Amino acid sequence: MRHSVVAACILFAPVIACSSSDPSGSGPTPPIGAGGTISGGAAGVGQSGSISGNGFGGGTAGGGNGTSGGSNTSGNGGTGSTGGNASGLPCDVAAVLQARCQTCHGAMPLFGAPMPLVTYADTQAPSRTNASRKVWQAMSTRVHDPTSPMPPRSQPSLTTAELAALDAWFGAGAPSSMEACGAGGGGGSDGGGGSVDPNAGVGPQYLPCTPTHVLTAHASGSMTAKYPVPNPTSDSYVCFNFKSPFKAGEQATAFAPIIGDARVIHHWILYGTNSNLTDGSISNNCQIASVADTHITGWAPGGNNTVLDDDVGLVLDYAFFQLQIHYNNQQYADGADASGVAFCTTQTPRQNAAGIVTLGTMLFSIPANANDFAVNSTCSNLASDGKTAMTVIGTSPHMHLLGTGFRTTHTRGGMDMGNLSDVPLGTWSFDNQKHYVVNPRRQVMPGDTLKTTCYYDNPTSSAVSFGTRTRDEMCFDFITVYPYSAATKNCSSFF
Repeated sequence: MRHSVVAACILFAPVIACSSSDPSGSGPTPPIGAGGTISGGAAGVGQSGSISGNGFGGGTAGGGNGTSGGSNTSGNGGTGSTGGNASGLPCDVAAVLQARCQTCHGAMPLFGAPMPLVTYADTQAPSRTNASRKVWQAMSTRVHDPTSPMPPRSQPSLTTAELAALDAWFGAGAPSSMEACGAGGGGGSDGGGGSVDPNAGVGPQYLPCTPTHVLTAHASGSMTAKYPVPNPTSDSYVCFNFKSPFKAGEQATAFAPIIGDARVIHHWILYGTNSNLTDGSISNNCQIASVADTHITGWAPGGNNTVLDDDVGLVLDYAFFQLQIHYNNQQYADGADASGVAFCTTQTPRQNAAGIVTLGTMLFSIPANANDFAVNSTCSNLASDGKTAMTVIGTSPHMHLLGTGFRTTHTRGGMDMGNLSDVPLGTWSFDNQKHYVVNPRRQVMPGDTLKTTCYYDNPTSSAVSFGTRTRDEMCFDFITVYPYSAATKNCSSFF
């Protein structure tokens, strides 16, 4: 199984390429309707592609934007020209911002980034969170923030040299500069038609199969119209609820993210649930439907497609599905989204019917002012009959905002068999919840013990306990196992 959900683009730090346009000009395979099926090959409507050639050249400046591509057409690249430092920033500062920030904080901010960080003028604008401070002053705080740092904890920290360059600039009052920075940038990239792809090769059009079902964001009262994302909106969680479109016994063989309005979507998570939901309903400021809901898949900028091995099919035996989307829209009056997920399925059962088992606990309280506080739970009966050898092929750790690290260990008769999940302390990111492939596949024998440990920092003056709200906490590992028919579906402390 090949799946990765990586690199959330929040504020100004990711290092993944989340601002490139689809060069083919043929947006993702278009859904017929949210929760419906894909039955034809209608062309996607192309967005105007426009990527800046952000050169910080001194002797020769970087080229301008490529000409916008029209619907299903490609634009022309900008031409580099002779000039001074086009950014107005010191060269070392410009280099850090270009390498660490502009994939989301480009000339047109993407994935919920509230502002560009391309020119000196960008850094001198009022901060969107506190108009009495300038953007560079907010930056100076966030690069040293222990609880909400930039880069986010899911990304490599700034190097000593990068942090020193920024701190020196902050300390001097963030002055402008027209110094020559060496070789100039080239012309701007072509503006591709079609929808924005955060990574080449990601989306339904890159699956080795034709999707049969889609679950996407939609407007109230319409399963086909796009969801209008209010402007402004900050850290808004919207849930789209669907009655299961899958037939009994139908298995997923592959799935891929559909990314609609890349300017305003931050990330999404798809849950399966047997709680009763209203098909087509939308919940604002939402929570998951119940504590028994199961994390099926998710996406953040940089996330990839999932293609299961030929012998594995994912059981989809949930009555309802809930698509939870995190939006940030600070400036786009025309924000409208139809992001979601496309599934390839089969009604012919594969050799190994896999499903998702919940490990973890809801019986905990994180003390006030705690650092790396550990919450533990164990599963010693992964096979419900106590006889069947189970195989683990993937894991999906889940915590909320206070999480710092995560681990699920596997022991057999006191012998360490190796970790199934391992998110090192200080690297957990609520906005970048990953699925990890267990390769080689791990066999869990009757009597083996799986121990899940969640680590938290609680900088508040009050204890924080389990709950479904974002400000509450959770401690779950959703592991993918087979044979699912023999599995203890909820091998956790609260069931």
